[in-house]
Amino acid sequence: MISAAIKPKTRNAYDSGMRSVMKFLLSATTPLSPDIAFKDPLFWALYIVHMADVGRTPETARHYISGCQTLFAEVGEQIRPLRWPIVRRTLKGFYNKWVPPPKSKKQPVTVTLLNRLRDSFNLSIHADRVTWAMACVAT
Repeated sequence: MISAAIKPKTRNAYDSGMRSVMKFLLSATTPLSPDIAFKDPLFWALYIVHMADVGRTPETARHYISGCQTLFAEVGEQIRPLRWPIVRRTLKGFYNKWVPPPKSKKQPVTVTLLNRLRDSFNLSIHADRVTWAMACVAT
């Protein structure tokens, strides 16, 4: 009944989340079997930490876990990781510590900047000459 209500695009997103969780589960860092790991709040907290380590956003981690909850409900399991306090606290900590990438544009290479960098290049070395030429063309 639940599977009929899920759109194909949403189903693909849930499957992507489950693949991410399974990849983490099968990694060397978690020597647990799925039937034990999925019911262990510490596993899900470690998964959130893993998501932070690989550079995912907190929203992606929450979305993946939420998708897994839906897939568990489809097969009749009542596994709700987002209701466990340690998982909620870990996710909240991830939200609080996560810094979004800067939205400012990169600063251009200017002649002033090139003049400051020129002393660090040894123009008798081919690689430095090539790098210097690329930097000059970039202005």
